[in-house]
Amino acid sequence: MSERVYSAEEAYAILASESEASASDSDPDFDPANCSETSLDTLSTLADVSSDVSDADPGPPPASRRRTAPAEEWVVPHHQRPYIPPFTANPGINIDVAGFTATQFLQVFMGDDLLGHIVAQSNLYAHQHCAAKPDSYLARQQWTPLDVPEFLKFWALTMLMGIIEKPSIRSYWSCSPICSTPIYPQSMSRRRYENILRFMHFSDNSLCPPREHPQFDRLYKIRRLITHFAASFAEAYTPGRNICMDESLMKYKGRLGFTHTRRNLHAVDPHQFSNLLHHLPHTSSFTCPDAATNHYNTTLISALDTLAPLRLCKAPRRQLQPWHTLQTRYLQRCSRTAERAWRKSRSEADFVHFKFILRSYTSALHLAKQSFFSSLIYAVLQP
Repeated sequence: MSERVYSAEEAYAILASESEASASDSDPDFDPANCSETSLDTLSTLADVSSDVSDADPGPPPASRRRTAPAEEWVVPHHQRPYIPPFTANPGINIDVAGFTATQFLQVFMGDDLLGHIVAQSNLYAHQHCAAKPDSYLARQQWTPLDVPEFLKFWALTMLMGIIEKPSIRSYWSCSPICSTPIYPQSMSRRRYENILRFMHFSDNSLCPPREHPQFDRLYKIRRLITHFAASFAEAYTPGRNICMDESLMKYKGRLGFTHTRRNLHAVDPHQFSNLLHHLPHTSSFTCPDAATNHYNTTLISALDTLAPLRLCKAPRRQLQPWHTLQTRYLQRCSRTAERAWRKSRSEADFVHFKFILRSYTSALHLAKQSFFSSLIYAVLQP
């Protein structure tokens, strides 16, 4: 006989009826003062019996709740204690900062050598861009060479934007008496600030190795900054023995090349991996912890490259709709170019040109869709 399956309404009705029946069985008019001596003796006897049962040995737990001991106990491999080199550094600030101003603190990490390098590379990149694209909007503005004092003004205004938050860069140069900030137009013009922001550079693009070169560096454009700040931080401050390494987790949806490589670690054989790391020297054979760390990292990366080499995960290319033609793609690129030109200049002529190109693109796209679906319908209706 098959079991009956109750619906939600039927199950709720059964539970409600059972709860009402249990509530009716209990006497709501019970009064301890009117209870007889016989009933009190019975209650005391039940209490003594329950206490005796609770004090007794509960016995083994059910088989389903028993915990089995592990078959093997884990032990430290090789039975050797790791060698930790003694901490001999003197932690703390390595320079005398008594009476330092904010500008002097900045010069500790951003000295004249770094500022001069940034200014030289920015001027070089501006000249390279103007020579490569002489008809562009930025090339027609006649780039004025940048110097260190002007770059410091630019840097100060940029740092101030983190304190005075506004919706856009243009709003900082607003002339409205409600939301104006006089320090920005008094320091430099908005167009000059945007040009410096556009051409700010840290490395020469012409010296960057090609992507196929074995010495190609994905962080070449900021490698000089990374090297400089790493050396400056180590020179200015020595950390203590106990360091807490924290990390920041942030959702990222970019398409940087170095985020699309991975290793198939599931295919690594543990025995082969241990054989590649079997001949590592003991830490006592190194004179400093940095040398031991570098040697271990190099050996580990070499072993991973042998067993699980990095593989490039190519991002899927976005496929265009099937009704797009060469004409619609060309008009789409022209409309985007016209829109960018209008957003930079905000002139009426650029706006009229952008609207004209956009109407042409919309009309061509409509005709392309009509032709595509008409051909599909015609192909289906053909015998």
